[in-house]
Amino acid sequence: MINLNWKTCLITRSSKNCFLVLLVLVFTSGRIQGAQHAKVESRSFNLEVDHSVIVRLFYQPLNADFLHAPLVFQVVDESDPYLNKAPMTDAGRMVYISLPEMRSLVHGLGQFQLAWQEFGQRKPLLPAWKSPASDGLEITVLYVEKASQAHLSNKQTCQMLARLNGALKQPRALWELQRFETNYACKIRGFNPEEYPDHY
Repeated sequence: MINLNWKTCLITRSSKNCFLVLLVLVFTSGRIQGAQHAKVESRSFNLEVDHSVIVRLFYQPLNADFLHAPLVFQVVDESDPYLNKAPMTDAGRMVYISLPEMRSLVHGLGQFQLAWQEFGQRKPLLPAWKSPASDGLEITVLYVEKASQAHLSNKQTCQMLARLNGALKQPRALWELQRFETNYACKIRGFNPEEYPDHY
């Protein structure tokens, strides 16, 4: 039996031993890196998306000189006057969307290659000043008795958020998401930052 040890390889200078050592090291390294980047699917995404589901996006850079309000999507009936509204609340910018939009939004998030952390209970909607700062984007999906959370690096954010634009049909909801994207200096063709003056 051959001792696959790199020191043995150096001492004996056996080409056969060295080849086997390198082969095992490369294979093992690839397996480890693959495991580190593997998608961790959240079982929560298999749950039914109903009126209780909330999606929260939060971004607060460590070196920011002001607070970034979380962007929170919540479902209302299509006859509700709050539909297509986005008032500022203690929990952040509350964007009201339809149930089909929320289903599309959650489905889109579930397609992201992210490591989702699951919680056995619903997390509270913390305001920005009570949320820890992070250079990445924090994504939280809240269900009645569960929650899933993941983080996006800045390099991924523009590409990932752009894929969610198609889930939103309400003009104000889409505008709020795209304005949120501009926090990352994402390039959005045709975006008008002054379209909704009541945002400020």
